[in-house]
Amino acid sequence: MITSLVNKMKVTFDSLNSRILNLNTLSLKSVIILSITILCFFDITLAQPSSVSNFEIGSKLYQEGKYKQAIVEYRQAIKNDDRSVFSRFNLGHCFVQLENYPLAIVNYKRAIELQPSWSPPYAMLGDLYFVTGNYPEALTFYAHASELGEEGRHISLARAESALKIGAHTEALKHFEAALKFDPEDVQIYFAITEIYENSKQYLEARETLETALKLAPASGAELYFYLASLYQKQSMLKMAISTIESGLALSPKRHDMRRYLSQMYVEIQKPWMSVFVLEEGLDRNGPSSLAMDLAEIYMNQKRFEEALSAYKRAWKLKDWRARRGIRNVAASFQNIGNQEKSKIIIAWLEQQKRF
Repeated sequence: MITSLVNKMKVTFDSLNSRILNLNTLSLKSVIILSITILCFFDITLAQPSSVSNFEIGSKLYQEGKYKQAIVEYRQAIKNDDRSVFSRFNLGHCFVQLENYPLAIVNYKRAIELQPSWSPPYAMLGDLYFVTGNYPEALTFYAHASELGEEGRHISLARAESALKIGAHTEALKHFEAALKFDPEDVQIYFAITEIYENSKQYLEARETLETALKLAPASGAELYFYLASLYQKQSMLKMAISTIESGLALSPKRHDMRRYLSQMYVEIQKPWMSVFVLEEGLDRNGPSSLAMDLAEIYMNQKRFEEALSAYKRAWKLKDWRARRGIRNVAASFQNIGNQEKSKIIIAWLEQQKRF
């Protein structure tokens, strides 16, 4: 279960194979790296004013990854034209590339002073403040960017995550929902919304959010089903939880931890035969020894000692040291019901086995 849609953010910039000298704008993509293995892209514009040769040279150097040389050219462009908002903006990009975030912030703010109605510098400042952990400032600049028309999946998610970082869950929820308008089938956003509801114990809303996600993308992944099952269980809806886990296992049959969970739920609703079936199926799929140990315990509770012995032996073959104690318990159970011979055979077999 995720604790946040974004646990770690880092801004990097990709150089493009754009024809910079023939374009009025150069688009660079800033890559935001998320913890559940999802990539979120947003566009930044390197705008190109007319007839500024230093600017053109700086942009070419930037494209070639020569950021320090580009800085020299952009600074000269600024000297030639004191109101060169574009040079200031691109200069900020150079400092981001060099991970000199304080100077990047200075130049983006200077770009805002020169052209307050232009949204990209606000968005970049929001990202930089997010990266450096200043979430209140990030929210402030993201809000300004939005007011100026900067909208999209990235900025909605960034505002949501910034709000989460400072505990503003209601605001975060609003922005996550806004992000869904741009990508209504993004399962990770549904996860984030669900978690907000769950943390505030609004289980009904959490469950309905995941149910909506499954309707939109039924093959989106087993984790969605498993998360939903946990919410059903919290609302004592065991039959729905069981059905949902089964759906998840159909997509991810080797999730043996969830298989054990399902087995326990079948025992809870007094359907041990289904529990046996679930565990046997997992063992047939080369599941871990814990499945055999669970199976043996069910048989022991039913006083089906032969089956329990077989299950413990399977666990022993899988090198589970706990099986040794279980086999001794089976031997003791046979002795208790008067079958001394069977008990001795089991103990003799056990003593012949090499320890691991």
